Amino acid sequence: LATTTGICTVVACTCYYPYKTYDERDLSSSEIVKARTFLNALSPKAATRNTNNINNPSPASSNMMDQHITNLSKHGVTVCESVLTPTETQRWKEVIRKQLLVPGACVTPKGGAAGRRHCFPPPKHRHHRDHHNNHNKEEKCADWVSELTKLGQHHSDEIIDKLHIGSIAKSYFAKHNISSKQYRMTQLQLLHATVGSENQIWHRDNSSVGLTVLIALTDVQRNGPTELWLGSHTDNVADNHHHRPLLAVLNNGDAIMYDARILHRGRGYSGNNDSNTNGRMKDRPVLIIRWDANETPPPGTGIFGTQYAIWEGTFKSML
Repeated sequence: LATTTGICTVVACTCYYPYKTYDERDLSSSEIVKARTFLNALSPKAATRNTNNINNPSPASSNMMDQHITNLSKHGVTVCESVLTPTETQRWKEVIRKQLLVPGACVTPKGGAAGRRHCFPPPKHRHHRDHHNNHNKEEKCADWVSELTKLGQHHSDEIIDKLHIGSIAKSYFAKHNISSKQYRMTQLQLLHATVGSENQIWHRDNSSVGLTVLIALTDVQRNGPTELWLGSHTDNVADNHHHRPLLAVLNNGDAIMYDARILHRGRGYSGNNDSNTNGRMKDRPVLIIRWDANETPPPGTGIFGTQYAIWEGTFKSML
């Protein structure tokens, strides 16, 4: 028995350490290109407006919604381009910069990956100035919700109005027989990941139906994109056959939406393989929005479920 145990230990170490070295690498340019190609396929495109018949709305918006819901149902992931303008992303980055200077406004969760700090948007009104009271988190965020309703609603003379991410959430919950009164926004926060950050653990945001949106506030390439195992939100083997996780490489202002049951993690970024400091990517600030059903608040699992997700993600990555 001792001999068998020793052999298993040696084999496990022999397999794990090469994997760990590979897993902690900075991403290559070819990996980024491949990821962009697949993400482009998950990004429904707006159609050109029919200027000859502007009184009759084009069905393009409906078609885009259908594509988003199909992507979420089949893959667990969809992509929304240009949800925020460059001016708007700069404004949110300024919010993060100011919050990082406020004692206690940004935290590194206990057990969280190094190099990541989570910040809650500051209250806009003076009577909401208590940054330290987590019980008032939803009240603090309420001032920002009206602004979030504008996301993806930029107008253009040539392009059909882009879909509101809240509308996608409403349609996706409805597909699962959850009405607009039966789910709510459960998280609104800003995440700041720095050069030198480490890989997160593999995890799921909820064991039940929910939606998470990550909006890039700068270009996300090898500087720690989120990795997602497509199809891992369902037990349908036909939808869960991908051999590598999807890398969410996004342009500034783009968003990726995924089912809360998707197995995912944020990658780290050491910057060690860049030729010089000027060649390094920037820090990765993102805006995070989450919706969950009232009856199934996150995370919906215990210590065993959390550990199982770590094992599952690691095992899938090693294959």
